[in-house]
Amino acid sequence: MEFSEKKAMLLNALIERRGLQYIVNVASQVMNNPIFVYDTSWKILAKSNSRPEDEETWAKLFPEGHLVFKDLLEVERAGIFAQLLNDDKPIFGSFAFFPHRFLGCRVRDKGSVVGIVTMVEINKAQAGDLELMVILSKCILFEMLYCGRTAMQRIPYFGLFKDLIEGNAQENENSRETFQSPVNITKLYASAFHRICFTKTWTIHLLCTRNLEFIVTF
Repeated sequence: MEFSEKKAMLLNALIERRGLQYIVNVASQVMNNPIFVYDTSWKILAKSNSRPEDEETWAKLFPEGHLVFKDLLEVERAGIFAQLLNDDKPIFGSFAFFPHRFLGCRVRDKGSVVGIVTMVEINKAQAGDLELMVILSKCILFEMLYCGRTAMQRIPYFGLFKDLIEGNAQENENSRETFQSPVNITKLYASAFHRICFTKTWTIHLLCTRNLEFIVTF
């Protein structure tokens, strides 16, 4: 498949207005790899499910159905988040918790990062995939704008707080993992505070959560 055809398929997926899940599924088929999107509260918004290979990947990467907190810390300590959140350029990363590389790209609404889209490189990345990731991130942004979601995603941990307010925390494993640990909840509130004060990127709040680890002992 030529690059121009891949690009057209992504843009058509947006134009068809069939939702974020549809865009992610088309992107997975176009790039021949699993794709997922998560917001600034680390809540997964969509993950491709149109191929058996995708489901196999999620079963290994998200064994409980959500992002794993310790894996996120490993990504942060490797400096990948800092690179992602300060540049529109996609970044490759390799980590001990998974045998395949990841290709991530931020989803940016003006000066605010509202999410990250990530490709899991089960199959070797092709020429043009970096450019396709940028196009995909824009498609995701426009879909979020169409649905009125970007303003909410600018609020630190909006997804987790929303689940608690609506009484969905018991069903949300990501919320439960975060809030069951005194250390995690301290990190959460500290990072939320710093993102409210310094909304430019996640870099400051991630550094603050790391530095709080020695303060809280139970």
